[in-house]
Amino acid sequence: MSTLKQSIYVWFFAGALILPRPMLGQSPQLPPSPLVNGASFRTGVAPGGIASLFGSFLSPAVEAATTTPLPGQLNFTSVWINGGAAPLYFVSPGQINLQIPAELGPGTY
Repeated sequence: MSTLKQSIYVWFFAGALILPRPMLGQSPQLPPSPLVNGASFRTGVAPGGIASLFGSFLSPAVEAATTTPLPGQLNFTSVWINGGAAPLYFVSPGQINLQIPAELGPGTY
């Protein structure tokens, strides 16, 4: 985990979770395998698929996307994968639902 002036960055195997530092009372916590398939909650996600990221203190509050295309930030929270903000469906302190960018090639995320 590293911090810059106004944000906190939590690095995990598939990308980075970016949170607003002033809104957090505690640092985000991620389990060993935080990113799972959004339908089965098992490891292994596909490009273009829906994924869930689990942990603690991931977002300051609950917010769901209300527009399409999906936003790259909800409630001041972003998940960056391969250098870009992933489209977000939902954020909460314990779970984030996102779309894995379709342009990623096959691999383990």
